[in-house]
Amino acid sequence: MEIRVILRGALAGFVAGVLGFVFARIFAEPVINKAIAYESGRDSVLAALNRAAGRPVAPDGPEIFSRSFQSTIGIAAGIIAFSVAMGALIAVAYLVLHGRFHVRPRNLAWLIAGFGFLGVYLLPYVKYPANPPAIGHSFTIHTRGVLYLTMVAGSLILLALPSGSPASWCRGSA
Repeated sequence: MEIRVILRGALAGFVAGVLGFVFARIFAEPVINKAIAYESGRDSVLAALNRAAGRPVAPDGPEIFSRSFQSTIGIAAGIIAFSVAMGALIAVAYLVLHGRFHVRPRNLAWLIAGFGFLGVYLLPYVKYPANPPAIGHSFTIHTRGVLYLTMVAGSLILLALPSGSPASWCRGSA
């Protein structure tokens, strides 16, 4: 039975991933292409100014994956694989928590998904947004990464704590 539940969760994640890929292709890719065009134009102007001033111009790095690969196979593989993993993870959490609370199974699944969204995405995003003010400074990447993952772990731990007073935690009643 457990394998069936996990496979259903992975299947639901797969369906969500396909929908996410379609959404990204329709709505996100045009914006990303505009941003890349803007940055390319900006880099060309800066290179021309540096050449005119007699300063050295840094060559472009090698392109590991082409933009067409990134915007098709790459984004599909990333979104779908992540969605399948999250669907399977929610199914495992459901199996662990099922029967431990007096909640209907459908409500338990929605609660797990909601608390996962809250703890893994929303709370850390509010504290550390995707584009913080120091994003351009390479020396802050490691520190920001550690702080973000610490925030994710702290959010999940706080969400998992039982409600009520500390005395009720020891007795096991809420």
